[in-house]
Amino acid sequence: MKDLVIIGAGGHGRETLEIVRSSCCGQLIGFLDDNPSLHGSVLLDLPVLGARSWLERNPGVEALIAIGVPSVISELAAFLSDRKIPSPRAISPHAVVSSEARLGRGCILFPHAFVSTAVTLGEHVTVNVGASVSHDTVVGDCSMINPGARLAGEVQIGPRTMIGMGAQIIEGVRIGADCVVGAGAVVLKDVPNGTSVAGVPARAIH
Repeated sequence: MKDLVIIGAGGHGRETLEIVRSSCCGQLIGFLDDNPSLHGSVLLDLPVLGARSWLERNPGVEALIAIGVPSVISELAAFLSDRKIPSPRAISPHAVVSSEARLGRGCILFPHAFVSTAVTLGEHVTVNVGASVSHDTVVGDCSMINPGARLAGEVQIGPRTMIGMGAQIIEGVRIGADCVVGAGAVVLKDVPNGTSVAGVPARAIH
């Protein structure tokens, strides 16, 4: 089992720590965070070792991105990819994942997440507590499906998109890249790239 660090020493990182410890996806040795005020501190019995640059001085360590902002996830994913730093998946033992689903590297599945048959999750996708992704849905890299969200079958989600808590996406809808779907929204039609929507039914907001 390789040494593993979690990038992100905030709330999302602490929650991810619990998943890693229960899923045995690596030997945790600490956190990384670009906030220098956290360096040298101890978080849940693990040290904050430094910034992302720590990885460049410590080859052979795997890294898991645990940040709640898709654009930041994407930036960190590029950092890892450029340096060929591996990123394992962290899947809670309380998540349900079809054997026919395909999950990219760095995906994090929280307790009671449900990922159905023929689903494709890109790299560094988070499916949070109690969220469900139904058959034949595709979720792009570095996107976040927040707690309690429901994606029906054959939905397409572009990269770096945030699906808010409790949102519902009906079957066959396409949501573009860099979008935000507000908490509790019900999305009945396609959403163009870079658009934020909210409400029931969901409409574009500024």
